Amino acid sequence: MILEGVSGLKTLTDDMLIIGKSIYVFGVPKQASELMKGFINLFHKRRIKKKMWMYHIYNEDSQERIAFLNNLAYTEAVYLPRKYDSPATTLVYGEKVAFVIIWSPAIIVIVESERMAKAYTKYFSLLHSLAKRSLLKGK
Repeated sequence: MILEGVSGLKTLTDDMLIIGKSIYVFGVPKQASELMKGFINLFHKRRIKKKMWMYHIYNEDSQERIAFLNNLAYTEAVYLPRKYDSPATTLVYGEKVAFVIIWSPAIIVIVESERMAKAYTKYFSLLHSLAKRSLLKGK
């Protein structure tokens, strides 16, 4: 499935809530939450109500967002050093892998494949082992 723009991002978050499984996301740039500001807080409220865990690996320049997220239930956010920054984001949920290729405007490609989801979850674990916790206190 291919989606575009803010409406595509909204469709993606709705799909994650429908699937109802833990979400693993990496390569999140600082501007991601700004582009999703019209609905991201509602998404998190709905996700938390469903007790869905969400694990984030942000780019290093997102310290404030990481601190905010780490105060939410069922949420963990860390970052990778700047040398690993990525303009592309990968999300794994259930048997789906979503790639947000360009954030402005967003182009999203969603692939449904159990094997691919397992492979990207393993890759997430590797990146998570290199990640660091934010030095900022929650806001």
